[in-house]
Amino acid sequence: MRPESMIVAGGVFAVGFFAFHVMFWKLFRWKTELAKLTSLNRAVVQVLNLALMFCFVIFAYLSLVYPAELLSTSMGRSLVLLIAALWFLRAVEQIVFFSMKSTLSVLFFLVFLLGGTLYAAPLALTSPSAEIDAATLLERSAEAMGGSETLDRVRTIRSVADCVSPRGPYTTELRSTRPDRLEFIQEMDGGGRFHSIVDGDRAWSVGEDGTESDLAPAARSMVQGHDFQLMPIVFAERYAVGEVTGIEEFAGSACRRLTYTDDLGEPAEAFFHADTHLLAGWRIANPMRPGEQVTMRALEWRDVGGVRLPSKIMATDGSGDFVLSFDEIEVNTPVVDER
Repeated sequence: MRPESMIVAGGVFAVGFFAFHVMFWKLFRWKTELAKLTSLNRAVVQVLNLALMFCFVIFAYLSLVYPAELLSTSMGRSLVLLIAALWFLRAVEQIVFFSMKSTLSVLFFLVFLLGGTLYAAPLALTSPSAEIDAATLLERSAEAMGGSETLDRVRTIRSVADCVSPRGPYTTELRSTRPDRLEFIQEMDGGGRFHSIVDGDRAWSVGEDGTESDLAPAARSMVQGHDFQLMPIVFAERYAVGEVTGIEEFAGSACRRLTYTDDLGEPAEAFFHADTHLLAGWRIANPMRPGEQVTMRALEWRDVGGVRLPSKIMATDGSGDFVLSFDEIEVNTPVVDER
C-alpha cells in the first residue's frame, strides 16, 4: 500500500471511531449510568467524549483531503507523528486501564496498534520533500507518466483542442516530433489562421499562400511553449534544470517547486504534484509581453497508449484565461507536414 493510501486509510479509521463514540450514550447506557455521578463529573465525561469525537473529525478531514501534504511538509509530518503517538498511547492505556483477559479488550488493543501503524508506517516509508533532488523528481514524474522506457518510445504526438479565450473560441492542433520539432496551427471560429513550425533553432510561420517568414526568438518561444504533450516528456532535454526548492501550493494542490531556465534564458518554475508526481503546471516570463508572466496549469491527464499526457490546459496571462481541451491525442502516428 502506498504511503498516501495508508494516510487515507487512517482517515477512514478515524471516521469509524467517530461513529463508535457517537453510540457511547446508548452502548454504555449513559442516561442511567451517568445519573449516578455528580453533575460536574457527568458533564466532564460527556464533554471529553464530544471533544474526542471532534478530534476524530479533524484526523479524518486532514487524512482524506490532504494525504500528500501531511507527508511532504514538516508541519504535516509532525501532525502524522502526533496522531500515530495518540493511537499507540491508547493501546498502552488499554493494558493499563482494562483487563486483557477479555477477548474484546485484546481486540481493541490490536485495533489501536493498527491505528498507530497506519500513521507511523508512512513516515518510515517517506522522507521530507526537501531531500528530493531535481533528478529524482523528474524520474518520479517519468514513472507517473508511464515509465522511462515507455516514454523513450514516444517519437511523435498529434493533438487537437477546442479552446476558449477572452478573444473567443478557436481550435489548436499540435504536431510534435521528438526532440524539438513542433507544427502549430490555430484557427479562430470567426476566421483567421496562424500556422507556424519550430524545428530546432529555426522557426517560421506559413502563410495561407504557402509563404514562409522567419519568426523572432520571442515568437519562436511562444510557439514552442504550446508543446503541451511533449514538453513533460523531454523537460530535462529541453531546459536547464535547477533545483527543488520545497513544497508550496499551486492550483490548490501541494506541489514540489522546481526552478529551471527557459529557452530564452529566463528563470522559470515548474510544479509537480507531491502525491502523483505529475506536472501540475509551470510559470514562465511571457516572451511576447516583457514584464508579464504566463501560468500554465495541467488540469487533466489522459492515458494514451500507456502514456499519461496532459489533456486539458489552462494558460493565464494578463489578458485572462485560455482553456485548451484536447479531445484528440495520438501517439506515434505519422505527422504530416502541411507545407
